[in-house]
Amino acid sequence: MNENILKEEIDALNLDAICYVKDLKKACDIIPQSPGVYVVLGSYPEVPAFLEKGSGPEFHVKKGKVPKAMNYPLRALETKWVNDTLIMYIGKTDETLRKRISTYIKFGMGKDVSHRGGRAIWQLPDSDNLLIGWKIIDPSLNPSRVEKEWLQEFKERHSFKLPFANWKE
Repeated sequence: MNENILKEEIDALNLDAICYVKDLKKACDIIPQSPGVYVVLGSYPEVPAFLEKGSGPEFHVKKGKVPKAMNYPLRALETKWVNDTLIMYIGKTDETLRKRISTYIKFGMGKDVSHRGGRAIWQLPDSDNLLIGWKIIDPSLNPSRVEKEWLQEFKERHSFKLPFANWKE
């Protein structure tokens, strides 16, 4: 990985703060109660050995529906992997970053909560050592628009692939 390019990629996001997942599992009080965008960051020199069963819930159960499996097949994860980046996932919230990221963390702790986007993260080895960074976005600037811009910039840098844990735009 070219360290200068990776630094440029992260610096371009102009994040307000970054925390380890393991620290956010203990408390999410540091995360602001504002709308914004967030990223999951991790450093893997090569395609990791994915976990067949991640730390998230094995199934999502919706009343009156057939339970849906939450783990991706290993081959799908390998195909989706993006080399030469620290950015693993880009997300947004129009509500509060604290609520959205804490729900994401709870999903990674095995709770069947309403954050299934980015769930491939929880099939990475040592996901506790990943970082989550965020940027407060004024609601008038529309966090959804900023997320789309970040995804587009990522795709332009990485052969039009989405970040590893973003499976749809």
